[in-house]
Amino acid sequence: MENYTIFSHYSALALYILALFLSLAGLKSRVAALEKIAVYSAMGGLALQIALLAARWYAAGFLPVTGLFSTLHLLAIFVMGITVYFTLRYGAAPLLPSSSALAI
Repeated sequence: MENYTIFSHYSALALYILALFLSLAGLKSRVAALEKIAVYSAMGGLALQIALLAARWYAAGFLPVTGLFSTLHLLAIFVMGITVYFTLRYGAAPLLPSSSALAI
């Protein structure tokens, strides 16, 4: 469980950093392909974080939102979830750099 936790955290972190830099480059150069890759990267990080939350929930037997780490983990999930939703639904790509920086 510990190896999966560490791998998931660092993988989600790497995907959010990739989303941050690609979304900044896509907004600056107005390249739609970079923005799409940034959104897919953010979706991958979000999926990893949700899987990690589910694994920790299964291992603990209760929803782990009692400590500071768990609360910030849940906040990052909500921030990225709302950002991915607004980006896909309304095309709000300028939200992605700030929210991925907040989720890091």
